[in-house]
Amino acid sequence: MLVKKIRIKELTDQEFNIMYDLINNVENTVLDLKTQREIFTRNISNKNNFYLVAMIDQKGVGYLRCDKQLISSKTCPDKIRDIFIHFDSPEIKEELINELRSIIDRN
Repeated sequence: MLVKKIRIKELTDQEFNIMYDLINNVENTVLDLKTQREIFTRNISNKNNFYLVAMIDQKGVGYLRCDKQLISSKTCPDKIRDIFIHFDSPEIKEELINELRSIIDRN
């Protein structure tokens, strides 16, 4: 059980370092910075994708990627493309999916 508050927010193009650190932690490696920045820029600029990031104390601890068309069709939680969770935490995963459902309900 997590003690600290999880904050979920939509990922923006300004948050490369959060994602880079998160993916390196999840993969237990250090990926090439330039290559990862190119991938991140390409992915985040794709307007068909929607990203949420889970934060604890300004540190990325999880993220979720879903197709925006699926959000409008209300099927996104069943069709999540990627979900990475540091610490393999069910609480973080649940918070990400709950926020996605909340976004779907508002659309």
